[in-house]
Amino acid sequence: MKWNSLVVLNLENNNFTSKIPASIGSLTLLKSLHQYNNKFSRNLPSSLKNCEKLVIIDVAKNKFEGSIPSWIGHRCSSLIVLNLQSNNFYGHIPKKLCALTLLRILDLSHNKFSGSIPTCVKNFSVMHGH
Repeated sequence: MKWNSLVVLNLENNNFTSKIPASIGSLTLLKSLHQYNNKFSRNLPSSLKNCEKLVIIDVAKNKFEGSIPSWIGHRCSSLIVLNLQSNNFYGHIPKKLCALTLLRILDLSHNKFSGSIPTCVKNFSVMHGH
């Protein structure tokens, strides 16, 4: 199997721990990343910015921490769903997310964000935030 031709990676509802390996960035055709409900920790790997075809990033219910990487708004312009719910993300919501003009679902609930919400959220058709 040629892993670099992978389009969907679904690892939901397992007990994976540690960090996402940097090698995920070699999956340049990846469109859908589902890692919901695991125990992944640390930051989202910066190599994920190489996966520019991503339409869905769902990493909810893990133990990710740090701020939302600014490259998400810059390099993942095809994103429709960004689900970061129930992690340990903190800091402000980057204005770079405003560049995600196709984004329809943004779930940032149950984290530790602070500051103001960028005014561009009015452009998203659906936004979840508790």
